[in-house]
Amino acid sequence: MASQTKMWFTADTHFGHVNIVRYCGRPFNTIEQHDRTLIDNWNARVAPGDVVYHLGDFGLPQGFDDKYGYLVSIMSQLNGQKHFIRGNHDKMVTGKLAGMFVTDRLYHTVKVNDEEMDVKQNIVLCHYAFETWNKSSHGSWHLHGHSHGNLKTGDDKARLDVGVDVHGFAPISYDEVKAVMTKKVFKPIDHHGRRGDEH
Repeated sequence: MASQTKMWFTADTHFGHVNIVRYCGRPFNTIEQHDRTLIDNWNARVAPGDVVYHLGDFGLPQGFDDKYGYLVSIMSQLNGQKHFIRGNHDKMVTGKLAGMFVTDRLYHTVKVNDEEMDVKQNIVLCHYAFETWNKSSHGSWHLHGHSHGNLKTGDDKARLDVGVDVHGFAPISYDEVKAVMTKKVFKPIDHHGRRGDEH
């Protein structure tokens, strides 16, 4: 029996970005070690036919003779059908590299037919974190990157940072996202009420 296609989410890989190791305290001695570990961790989880949503800041190479070629090489090594949600450090994702993603957007909503929960789960994807988002008062989840684990989100918000700094330098699966979200007690901010009202 063929294995079931899985859905994965990640962000803030910063391939080739020497300074990110120092900025975020990532436990690597060189950028080559950093990138090799992220590639290996990705491929250890993601199968070639799986779907991956990368929520921005793919790579920002420093000190390479061919920075663009380096990112194309990285991309060619990563398993999965990859969809891209652009971040603030993605100016190099153009041409051939951009074409290696199935889709390329600034914002996207995924609808997952979750038979276990008997729902069509809405997931709002953006590089940046929102305080409120489409259908947030109707059980929609929000996934983001950008914050590198520094934005604290309590159990009252259906929001999750899927960046590699938070998840062992690897993509996180839909089931892992669901395990986090189903433990939360949502207190959504409703945009329809009068100012100052409790919702």
